[in-house]
Amino acid sequence: MLLVSDNNASNILFDRIVTPAKTDSILRSMVVNKQFSIRWREADMHRDNVRSYDNVTSPLAAAELMYRVFNDSLLRAGDQQFICEQMGRTSLTNNRIGGAFDEDSGVKFAHKSGSGYVTPEGVLIACNDVAYVRLPSGLNYALAVLIRDFMGTEESASALIANISKVIYKSLSATEN
Repeated sequence: MLLVSDNNASNILFDRIVTPAKTDSILRSMVVNKQFSIRWREADMHRDNVRSYDNVTSPLAAAELMYRVFNDSLLRAGDQQFICEQMGRTSLTNNRIGGAFDEDSGVKFAHKSGSGYVTPEGVLIACNDVAYVRLPSGLNYALAVLIRDFMGTEESASALIANISKVIYKSLSATEN
């Protein structure tokens, strides 16, 4: 579930370990910016795609949580290290936030992406990526790009996310020199 957006793993987590409501409560305890809500399992949203609009966050809340996962003691050290390592097991050449970085850039990158359903009208409900980035200089940042109700393909939405990431990366890289 950490490496790919695996809806089956999410459903198992919510069915056997912790409810969406309890997950929502846990996450609210971890961040200052509480602009999110987890109400439904993937199976619920699959049955009624409109429910996807009830599971929400703001880019700021998502980026804050990602930053804290990599920089604060939120969990037992071993568990947190495992999560960070798994999220970092990704190719720098992915087509969203990581699309801004060259393989030889020296950038360390970890992320979690997700995509929503496509409505019968062809609207992509969501295309998201949240990442933690460490530049070779040691400068680090979290970035969340969340696209909602996109009239286009997932590939086009992913390209927009990559372009946003590239602008931020180039801007921060320029301030290092």
